[in-house]
Amino acid sequence: MMSLEELVNVGNTIKNGVTYVPPESGIWRTYSVYKLEDRVAYSTWKNQAIIYIQTILKDEGAMRRFEEQGNLFEKHYYKPAYLDNMLGILNAYLQAGFEGTSQSEVKNERSLNKVFVVHGHAEPVNQEVARSIEKLGLEAIVLREQPNSGKTIIEKFEEYAKDVNFAVILLTADDKIEGTESFRARQNVVFEMGYFMGALGRDHVMCLVQENVETPGDIDGVVYTNIDKNGIWKYSLVKELKTCGYDVDANKVL
Repeated sequence: MMSLEELVNVGNTIKNGVTYVPPESGIWRTYSVYKLEDRVAYSTWKNQAIIYIQTILKDEGAMRRFEEQGNLFEKHYYKPAYLDNMLGILNAYLQAGFEGTSQSEVKNERSLNKVFVVHGHAEPVNQEVARSIEKLGLEAIVLREQPNSGKTIIEKFEEYAKDVNFAVILLTADDKIEGTESFRARQNVVFEMGYFMGALGRDHVMCLVQENVETPGDIDGVVYTNIDKNGIWKYSLVKELKTCGYDVDANKVL
């Protein structure tokens, strides 16, 4: 996870990549249009900042304002004023010398009995992974199996995600890539993968990938484990869980 100072610096770099797009000759418009040089970098930065505000600064009000300004920035053709407001929220904490709770302290507050399972539409794989986690004596947090309690999907995700210390990401063949024989995982799976890597660190996230599934190209340094027919991935899962402090026995998933 980036530090507060790094978030501000990256945000300023993104701001420098916003340029005004003049109207074409003879065309009158009542609004300004801007071009964002690197949308992937902006999206990654925005998600990292939201995670930082929520888990390190622990300021729900600031997180909601940051998200609102981000939505307005995207809606109003990348108008720089909204990006300035997003940076202003981060800068206010930076200038105050506030560092917040460290990432390791946040992880220490999380449960060592729960594992979040991020999944797509490959139901047999989803069930096998969730039930294997339960055989290890742990609680598999599968979002759709949890009560809604009047919450939106995002609120429900945040509620259950904040208490886990490890996440398993299932990159399964959900969407076929046009013109190829390959598939990709659903976009919500990729988003939640980035969320947990920011909130927990890469060492607390395991990515399981099906055959012929394209892995995300904009997330560097990620190790992917194949979902093999012999179930060797289960032993890899146990190894990763043990490394993260979970008390598990590989014999239980034989």
